[in-house]
Amino acid sequence: MKRIELRQLANTIGNEALQRSRLWPADGSGREVKALTEAIVRRLSDSIAIGDVHDAFSDLQASIGEFRSILSNYFFRAELSSVRTWIGEESWRPLSMLLIATIRDTETGIAEQLSALQKEPSPIERLASLVPDQSPAPLKFEVADGVLRAKEVPFSVAKQEQVIAEAARLELLSEAQTISDYLTSSNQDPSFVDVVVRMRDLLGAEINIIQIGIFNLTLSKVVDKIEQELPDSWHGRLQGFSIGIGMLVSQHKDWLQFAENSARANFQQEDARALQAIGREIVDKLELNKRLVDPGVPRDLRHVMGSMGSGRQSNQRALFASLMSFSNLLAVIAKSVSSLSKKYSSDASDGIGEGVKSAASTATKITLLSLFGTVFISLGAVAARVLNVEWIGAVGKLLVEAGKKGAG
Repeated sequence: MKRIELRQLANTIGNEALQRSRLWPADGSGREVKALTEAIVRRLSDSIAIGDVHDAFSDLQASIGEFRSILSNYFFRAELSSVRTWIGEESWRPLSMLLIATIRDTETGIAEQLSALQKEPSPIERLASLVPDQSPAPLKFEVADGVLRAKEVPFSVAKQEQVIAEAARLELLSEAQTISDYLTSSNQDPSFVDVVVRMRDLLGAEINIIQIGIFNLTLSKVVDKIEQELPDSWHGRLQGFSIGIGMLVSQHKDWLQFAENSARANFQQEDARALQAIGREIVDKLELNKRLVDPGVPRDLRHVMGSMGSGRQSNQRALFASLMSFSNLLAVIAKSVSSLSKKYSSDASDGIGEGVKSAASTATKITLLSLFGTVFISLGAVAARVLNVEWIGAVGKLLVEAGKKGAG
């Protein structure tokens, strides 16, 4: 509307100047008024792309500059300033008064609109307000130096039970080594050996008791499958090892909280299929971006997903573990994208290091936005149905929106 108003005013001034062309002075000021009004009309007649707000304001500001030139023009002040006219809803007013009021109102409006645009958060900046902290799950994540990594979560056990828990861990660690050595020497299926070795590594790392508890589900499956392949003594030993893992994790409050939360989840058969498909897509995308993603992230996600069965064979805790691990992945991606974007914007003029600039730009605009937005919309549908949680789908939509807008 403001473009139309300014264009009408320029046409009016130009027409009044043309009607008085016989009065144009030799200094060219009359012709200048006509030329300035024609330039304003041409500029404000051009179409502006939808959403191209800053270009629209630029046109208005340029036109206001030309109106100021007209206001100070000798011919305008001598012959046109007192001419009364009617523009829009204005009453009959002298052109000089109308021009002064129009310049003032337009500049005030532009300043207010630009201020509002600067205060309005971009899709990227809105992410942090939607995302909760990471939840207890087999996997938590962090972004360090622009690289997505699995986050180490130390064991959490009551102080009075720490000595007993540590002794149990060390005993199970030794047993894992003994069993893996036997399975290797007896030429068992390498995939079975890998599961025991993986459990040994988890016990040795002393991180994330929930991950150990969930991986024990995979180990239990191996115990069942390998029964006919092992002597009774070694099968019993492997079975006892898995039971011991279950007893170890039950001493940790993080596992107990996780187990309680998983019991409240309401999974259906289709959720297992959906999570498997979503998980495969997430892992595949992570593996394609080795520069930004530590290889341990997709590896660990595959291990968590491996504890899930399919259909009726799906384990409630395994499904919950996968869903919460994926949710934590989204949480750290969303928060890091938001913080990197803000840091990049605020520090760009202060000589921020090229490494941080590269991480912020690449991770934000390519990997973390365009690749994961649609995936997490799908994950959000499962989370909303199972946990009555809405933020995952909402963040996924914001990631897609931000990706389309070039990361805000």
